[in-house]
Amino acid sequence: MSSDDEFDDLVALEDELEARAQAIGAIYVGRLTTRGRRIFYFYSPDPADVEAAVTVIGRHSPYILDVAGRPDPEWSTYFDFLYPREADYQRRMNRRLN
Repeated sequence: MSSDDEFDDLVALEDELEARAQAIGAIYVGRLTTRGRRIFYFYSPDPADVEAAVTVIGRHSPYILDVAGRPDPEWSTYFDFLYPREADYQRRMNRRLN
C-alpha cells in the first residue's frame, strides 16, 4: 500500500502516464500495488513508444520508473489477472450506488 503522503504524487503520476499513453495510441488497463512497487499495465501497438513516454516522465519524477514489455495479443494479462471476477465487479458497482 502507498502512504497517504504519497497519494497525490502517485495519482498525478498515474494521470500523466495515462494521458501520454492515450497520446501514443496505447491503452492503460490497470495497476497493481505490491511490495513497495506500483505496476502500471498498458497495451500498445508499439511498446517502444510506451518506453519513450515513460522515460520522459521519469526525468522529472521522484520515483524510479522501469519499463518492461512482452507480447500479449490475446490480452491474457488483462482478462486473466487484472479484470475483476464477477463477484468483485458486482461489489465495486454496488459501492458506487452508496
